[in-house]
Amino acid sequence: MIVRRLLACALLTGLALPLLAAAPEQQAPSPAPAAAADETPLPPPVATGPSPEVAARARAVFDANRAG
Repeated sequence: MIVRRLLACALLTGLALPLLAAAPEQQAPSPAPAAAADETPLPPPVATGPSPEVAARARAVFDANRAG
């Protein structure tokens, strides 16, 4: 049972890696000049969910593991 969970985790991680690679990289903000300090910062970007194909494959693996 532990081996199945580890394999499922590895599979789901493998499905998530392409999504993480496609996400834009967040860079550390550079120090702002004194004049720009009065501006309000932008809100953080909203995270998107996985594509329907990836979600369906992950759900199938999860259901298969759950059924035993």
